[in-house]
Amino acid sequence: MEIGEDCFGSSDHFPCLLTVASAEVSLEDDDVARVETKFRWNPDKASDFRSEMDSLFPNTAMFTNDPGDKYEILINAIQSASKKLGMVKSYKPGASGGQRWFDLECKSQRFKVRHSLRKVKRLGYKKSDINSYLNHKVSYKNLLVEKQKTYYDGLKDKIMKVKNSSDFWATIKKFKSKSIRKFKPSVEAVEEHFDALFGFSGDSCDDTPIMHSGTFDSCLDEPIALGELKAALKAVKSNKAPGEDGINYDF
Repeated sequence: MEIGEDCFGSSDHFPCLLTVASAEVSLEDDDVARVETKFRWNPDKASDFRSEMDSLFPNTAMFTNDPGDKYEILINAIQSASKKLGMVKSYKPGASGGQRWFDLECKSQRFKVRHSLRKVKRLGYKKSDINSYLNHKVSYKNLLVEKQKTYYDGLKDKIMKVKNSSDFWATIKKFKSKSIRKFKPSVEAVEEHFDALFGFSGDSCDDTPIMHSGTFDSCLDEPIALGELKAALKAVKSNKAPGEDGINYDF
């Protein structure tokens, strides 16, 4: 992640990454009816971006008492300046794992499941939060089953109604999942890549063994005092034990 440090000279609020979902548009077939926009910061255009922001963003807007108005004005100014300088990239999100039936509704429900799980962990495993997470998870699984069944039932119906060979094979292609490219480099290829990247410098290391005298450390191997133990136990957080020993690992 890059931060535009050259923008807004004395401010500590810099644009890092902006993702905006535009209004729904009409798309064909089974594509997701949404186009996403990403803001990609270009350090070479920092001065131009600052000039655009100075011309687009009215200083008087910062004195309004409504935070929502401030937010909208700032977002609109960033969007306009970014588009003019070519730092905005629009793309259409595809399906998850190559599944054509995994649409926007599935993505939205998946986000709810993950969000509720993070909430459970963050707030200490409250019963109400756990129940909410389980409900979202069940709804998500049921939605996936329903979407998959509806999608393939629609394809079967299209096959039954085809009138020529071109329509038939166009429908058959939709049964196949999108191929996923897998990169499996050999050990030799990896070694050659990093040899070319870093090169070789310095003398070769000989095989002379290094003798170590003892393993005692005067600082780390001293007896643990009772005060140290109590201070450590007081600093640990609840519900952070990774195993059956019950020893917390998060401080």
